[in-house]
Amino acid sequence: RWIETIENTKDHLNEADHLTFISDRESDIYELWDRVLDEKTDLIIRLRSERSLYDDERNLRERLGDAPLLGTYLREIKADRRKKRSKHMAKLELRSARVKIARPQRADKQAADYIELTAVEVKESPETVKNGETPIHWILLTSLKAETYEAVKETARKYAMRWQIEQLFRVSKQKGLQMESS
Repeated sequence: RWIETIENTKDHLNEADHLTFISDRESDIYELWDRVLDEKTDLIIRLRSERSLYDDERNLRERLGDAPLLGTYLREIKADRRKKRSKHMAKLELRSARVKIARPQRADKQAADYIELTAVEVKESPETVKNGETPIHWILLTSLKAETYEAVKETARKYAMRWQIEQLFRVSKQKGLQMESS
């Protein structure tokens, strides 16, 4: 459904200069990366599970762990009772690395042997993690060439905007408007 949705959107928005699709872990599917990318389309997707690299013995997380720190920035984190997270200022560390993601064994054998992407890590510094709370830690895969501090920060900002859309859908469907039951 992820591939079909993006392809349909691209068909309907065929006059757009550029499209960037942003999604959470459930759409981290190798075939999606293989089929939908083109010169007018980019993806930013949160990593679902570990990825093997095509040209490196290390896995993706190990490769990012060896990447230099590009910088940090402060971001206000809103309270979230469901995640048991308090409102606070988080110091976020940014790293990135260009990687070749190897085709998983379970993937379509017609898919490319690898896909070259940028892996972006956004990790809360231990000094701002509140007692007993889980630190912010995102690993994002993107077709964008996010290699500088500013580009990585912009990629993280775009991904964070996805949460605003999730909240809108949650309120529209389940809370005030109850669109699904009307």
